Amino acid sequence: MAVLALFAYIEYAKGEDEIPIIFRLDGKEIDTNFKLLRKSVTRSEILGVLGMIQKKTTGRYEIKNDMAYKLMENINEVQKGKKDKIYIQISRELYDKYFNDKVMTTNDNKLD
Repeated sequence: MAVLALFAYIEYAKGEDEIPIIFRLDGKEIDTNFKLLRKSVTRSEILGVLGMIQKKTTGRYEIKNDMAYKLMENINEVQKGKKDKIYIQISRELYDKYFNDKVMTTNDNKLD
């Protein structure tokens, strides 16, 4: 019984991990400086965060079909505990149109 309780606690603690949302742009990672708890990582939560940080004078940012597949795959891997970051591939054009550099941090990390 104690082993089951320990296993349940480990799973609970893993759900409390903070998962950063990161843009991939021109071979660089741009950290949005927003994090979600692993247990809250869903498509709607991610789009909600993107809606909060986008420029207010533009329309709503939408993830295109080819990007949506990769995002859903990434979300599933995060939920299963295989990945610890949400990556959103974005073009320079869309980034410049929708997002503000003031809240972002650019990392020159190699992409994995």
